[in-house]
Amino acid sequence: MYYLFAVSPAGSLDFENVITDSDPLIEQGFLTISPTGESPEFSKDSKQFHAFLNSLMNSDIYDDNGDSINHLIEYLDFFYSDRELVTLTANYRGTRRNYEEIATKIGSAYWLKQFLDADNLQVWGSGHDLSKQLPLINMPIEDEHFFIAQKIVRTLIDGPAVLQLATITETVGTEDTELISRAMHLLLKHVLVFLSFSEFIHVPVIGIHPSIHRFINPETIKLVKSETQVTSCPPFLIDDMTIMLTEASMSPIPLRQSDNKPYAKSIKEISSRFYQLPPECNRLYTYTDEERVRLAMLTLNNHDLVSIHGKKRDKRNYLYAEKEGRDWLKLSERERLEEMLFTQQNYHKRFYNLNRGNFPTGSECLSKIEIIREEYDVLYTQPNLAGSLYGAFQILADARHTVTESSFFERQILTENPLFTLLHCGVPYMNTTDWQFHNIVDKEEMINFWLRSLHRFMVSKATPYGMLNVSPIHGKDDYAISLSDAGLFFTGNLKKLPVAKESNHSILVQPNFEIVFMTQNPRAEVKLGQFCERLSSGIGTLFKITRSSVLKAASHGLNAAYVLDTMAELSHKPVPPNVTEQVKNWISQCRIVSISTKILFTCPDRETALQIKSSGGEKVEQISDTVIAVSDKKFSKALEKKLEKKGIFKKRG
Repeated sequence: MYYLFAVSPAGSLDFENVITDSDPLIEQGFLTISPTGESPEFSKDSKQFHAFLNSLMNSDIYDDNGDSINHLIEYLDFFYSDRELVTLTANYRGTRRNYEEIATKIGSAYWLKQFLDADNLQVWGSGHDLSKQLPLINMPIEDEHFFIAQKIVRTLIDGPAVLQLATITETVGTEDTELISRAMHLLLKHVLVFLSFSEFIHVPVIGIHPSIHRFINPETIKLVKSETQVTSCPPFLIDDMTIMLTEASMSPIPLRQSDNKPYAKSIKEISSRFYQLPPECNRLYTYTDEERVRLAMLTLNNHDLVSIHGKKRDKRNYLYAEKEGRDWLKLSERERLEEMLFTQQNYHKRFYNLNRGNFPTGSECLSKIEIIREEYDVLYTQPNLAGSLYGAFQILADARHTVTESSFFERQILTENPLFTLLHCGVPYMNTTDWQFHNIVDKEEMINFWLRSLHRFMVSKATPYGMLNVSPIHGKDDYAISLSDAGLFFTGNLKKLPVAKESNHSILVQPNFEIVFMTQNPRAEVKLGQFCERLSSGIGTLFKITRSSVLKAASHGLNAAYVLDTMAELSHKPVPPNVTEQVKNWISQCRIVSISTKILFTCPDRETALQIKSSGGEKVEQISDTVIAVSDKKFSKALEKKLEKKGIFKKRG
């Protein structure tokens, strides 16, 4: 260790000077004088030391792959025996001998926090196997060595990533190299610091693990501002839900027995009223008609706006609109969106935001580790990252300007990644698939997992709810993004959504019953789709008012006033008189009849019918002098048995 403290860069070596300056090396047992006395020779210890230096040069923890869990395992395999590694597993849910688990433990900031939180050597030693005798030194470890070791670690946490060994005496404020040597042995034995040779200045250095230093002292990747003008993606999920719920409230939607999904015919009918999405909405995922129906149905079901159950004498299940769903339809478009966004906001805010930006920097970061451990240190429990997804969008809200989507993802996966936070809090993310438990600890795996989580949230929530303004950046394979009003409402930066102004200067109801759109208006498409036949999407002749479409709307409870008022509200010019009169005429032809099935008791005379009516009470209805009707099949069986006791029997054959 004396040699490591004294070593410094040198040019060409003068052999005579090496001989002249060899006394300290001979005293430390690194060199011996040859029998002839003419030249120094390596001692047994120095040969081992030479092998150690050779390994160190071939397993540098601070090279470009230093963050890799496999690189850390390789380092441990080079420099630590199995027995030494077993001591590192003490007091952690039993004995853990797996290399990956040990590397995960010592590669976390929590490992250093435990060491720094200890008041003395005995407190630290109670949780770890500390031998009183260290290799190469026949002297015990005392508290003074422990405190020096703590000082070294604190310096490495708040200072540069690595320190030259030659400067350690200045760092700890003592020239006693033996004192420092024993402190260093303590740190190295328990893998609290790592030894390396700087490839730039060619001197021995020590430091904490690079990923720990980067977590405690992060270099935040800045969001790249974009001057591209962005356009809002419509909250198409709200409109799709409205269409599907309206359909279900008019008539239950039949579902396949195998998977409770609508039949292809139903999907085609429902999706025919969907409006076409702008290309930016499909940049991460292509929303097919079937996918939009599935997403709308799933969201309606999750919010208890619909229910799924069967009908009597029918093996199929149906999608029914619940009372809550009918009440939801009575809300304005703005109120429907607010209600859904508010539910999402409440759910995501229930969970802790594990993004790195939610923590202080430097040694103060260690103080929050215990809070995370108390929340997530549960065996075989998968942490919920919903709070971190909310935090990711909060960063977009705080940006207050349009940024590139690539810089947003880059910052999230490399700086804000919540899986990094969990790893350094000593509770790595537990991924459960098919009852298999697997800790995600490798850097690349953590990056890919969080990227998939962000992508999934963008596809299933952010884009369908219209939380983003998006446009492609000219000449680049990238997009400009910012939060829309819906996104700002989700993050809590906007308390109420502005009232949408419907433009009625772009729609024209023509005398030939066709409806022309001169600009895109998705919301108007939803409204007109309730009683019109769709011809196209986007711009042009999109709808036609037909007898069958109006009669279908009437069968679902829409009256002439609603149909005509909706067209008058949306049309640039008054609705043509011939269209108004024809719609009124079609709907006036409609009649509502009640259809029911009843069981008839046909009697031979009036007296028998009166006896049956008396026995049945209010649950029976006398249709004529000799015919009694029963609506309840189960009650009719009970009535038959009751009549048998009075001598009135059912006719056989």
